[in-house]
Amino acid sequence: MVDGVIRFQLGRIFISNKHMRETFKEYAIQEGIKLKRVKNDKVRQTYKCGADVCGWRAHASWMIDGMNFMLKILSDQHDCHRVYNNKEATVKWITSKFEKLVKSNPSIDVKVICDLLRESYKVSIDIRRLYRAKNRALKKLAKDHAKCFGYLRRCHLKGPFGGVLHSVMSLVANSRLFPLAVCICEKETQDSWEWFLNNLKNYLNYPEGKNLIFMYDRQKGYYARSIYVNFKLTYKSDHYKKLFWRAARSSNIYYFQTCMEEIGIIKPDAKKWLMDIDP
Repeated sequence: MVDGVIRFQLGRIFISNKHMRETFKEYAIQEGIKLKRVKNDKVRQTYKCGADVCGWRAHASWMIDGMNFMLKILSDQHDCHRVYNNKEATVKWITSKFEKLVKSNPSIDVKVICDLLRESYKVSIDIRRLYRAKNRALKKLAKDHAKCFGYLRRCHLKGPFGGVLHSVMSLVANSRLFPLAVCICEKETQDSWEWFLNNLKNYLNYPEGKNLIFMYDRQKGYYARSIYVNFKLTYKSDHYKKLFWRAARSSNIYYFQTCMEEIGIIKPDAKKWLMDIDP
């Protein structure tokens, strides 16, 4: 990719078949190609233009190492007219492109999204697909908000009166817990949590503009995603990303060390950067 534009050349490496599918989907939208999948399985992928008169074609398969795909055949001449109503611009794809916009402005008109798609990606999408994409983004946003409430501490009371006990604990200077607030409510709902947290906010009298840190279940370990955000600032290759997450998800020391050795072979400085982090 050069300046945000996808370009292919023989020998290009893809870290997985999923990575290759996503890259060719983006390329088909970028170039306005009607993409036809001739082969599309776990070991090989072949793409061609949907127009019979066009000779554009690309083929890739697994490398000997069994870890990556390599582009082995490429006929990069494309002479067809651009496809504006591109089927590759699916509801899922539209959602991924405008999820942040919908999150910041949930009431945005789909006609605005339509204009942005036409301007940025040169695609024309029917209005029903746009509505489905926006609704999908809104549902995901609501799900994310609901997930936050799941991290709050509560206890369902089993006595004769029932109800739910909400509580907030604070970590004091000697690393012990101190109860800040408790309340008993009829059941766990969004309204009961809002009432409880708003009262807690008033009680704490915390300055506006400053953030509070909530820890679920007193977890103090490293957050791999935060480490990777800093790691990729220097080591941006997709291959580094793949190896980093393999190491992060390792279930034993041997597999972790194997992944780290692979990173060290490619770039010793990258391995040193990771190993210098205190356990």
